[in-house]
Amino acid sequence: MPRQYIRRKTRGSSDPDLPAAIIAHLFDEALPAECDPFLSLNLRFPRPGEAIWNGQSIEAIWRDYGAEVVAQWIADKPGTRPALWWSYTAPEPRQRIGGSGTPRSDVFAYAPSLDYGAPADWITADDLTTWPRLKCAAYDDVDPPTFEAQAAYLARHKLFLPGERRRLRPDSLEPVALADTAER
Repeated sequence: MPRQYIRRKTRGSSDPDLPAAIIAHLFDEALPAECDPFLSLNLRFPRPGEAIWNGQSIEAIWRDYGAEVVAQWIADKPGTRPALWWSYTAPEPRQRIGGSGTPRSDVFAYAPSLDYGAPADWITADDLTTWPRLKCAAYDDVDPPTFEAQAAYLARHKLFLPGERRRLRPDSLEPVALADTAER
């Protein structure tokens, strides 16, 4: 994807431009090699409400720039959204369609951890060996959990931007296996 450009959303003319690392993060791109290590850590593992740049949290930055990011994003990837959209804009997680496995948050006292609207942490066969009293299914590579495609989610919630739906690939609405959830 070509380097994205974010117009300055100023509250006052003295607001600085977003750092390249934050722009890369907004667009799911690799962080620049020269990225400050503390900024990199805060982008990868954000704490709710913690200021990471110019007194703003990543959530506040997304609120300011998210609509512009999504508008640019769908030019190349219609029917999908970047990770931060799923973290801060999506109304709910994606629907599970089938497959085997149990999210860790369904069994343990964990907050749900989601990637692109689908659970990221799953009970493994090792967990069932360690905790034999668990009565649930482990993640199965042969029959992985499947979820609605991002495009199907957007359609269900009527979240397509103008002209986006007609640019979808023919398979964009098909359910996706967990390993593919970021792709569609």
